[in-house]
Amino acid sequence: MKRRRLSFVFCLLFILCLCPGAQAKVLTLDNHLAKKLTDFIASYLSPWGMDLAFDAVDSTLVEALSFQQRFQEVWQQQSPSLVTDLKESDVSFEGDRSSYTSSSGEAKRPGVHVKVAGREWGDMLAMSYSWNYTWAELKELLGDEGTGVPEVSRLFEALTVIFNSNTGSSCTVVGKEGVDAAAAAEKRALVLTENGTGISVTLNVCLTNIWSRTAKQSPQFVEDLLIVPDGVSDTYIVGTMWIVEKKADSNKGTPSSSSGGGGCDTGLGGVALIMAGAAFLCRRYSR
Repeated sequence: MKRRRLSFVFCLLFILCLCPGAQAKVLTLDNHLAKKLTDFIASYLSPWGMDLAFDAVDSTLVEALSFQQRFQEVWQQQSPSLVTDLKESDVSFEGDRSSYTSSSGEAKRPGVHVKVAGREWGDMLAMSYSWNYTWAELKELLGDEGTGVPEVSRLFEALTVIFNSNTGSSCTVVGKEGVDAAAAAEKRALVLTENGTGISVTLNVCLTNIWSRTAKQSPQFVEDLLIVPDGVSDTYIVGTMWIVEKKADSNKGTPSSSSGGGGCDTGLGGVALIMAGAAFLCRRYSR
């Protein structure tokens, strides 16, 4: 009887090992894609103190029932799936050196454009973006002589991370109108580390091929993963990530336009203001 029980246990363990659902998967790159990424970093990012990597997120986090349910609640999209296999022919990188400004500041570093083909709606690509700041640059941003890692909320009074979709719309990822910097740091989506000459700011996100007329399009957390929707329902995961800066003197007394959550910039605020002004003038001069 004892032998039968042992045999049953061994058989069960063997079946569990073979079961695909029990095995965690992380993103793997072929050698050609790994070289392509390395060359892109060396040519376009390293000279600007920047870095880019595919993040090794465990697929079981996305496959968990709680994650699937929460994702569906937010975006009305069933069965999100983590990208775990990529080929060189699927991916393209570009360093966007055009001037980029927003109400949050000006980009002093290139935008990082990533495009991945052959994807389905709900596919998630885990990425890590990094920007290095020297002590001198931090002094210019924050206005002090600090030589240690600054408090994350204070740093992101001067910095804002913005994602531009392929349609031209933009969403604040982390900053005054995006995800709270302290909350992002607590979940390890935002990591500040000292590197000897200054600090490294690393952002860990999942670029996701989702779009919905009714769901929120702003970046937000699902469980511990920061989801950045690319804003287009197609066969690509695509968009450009920027970091913009405001110097210390421009950070003082600047009113925040945040309403407590992130969102995409549609330009409707300016239109509404113009229409309100026109209505006022019409009423005034029609008397």
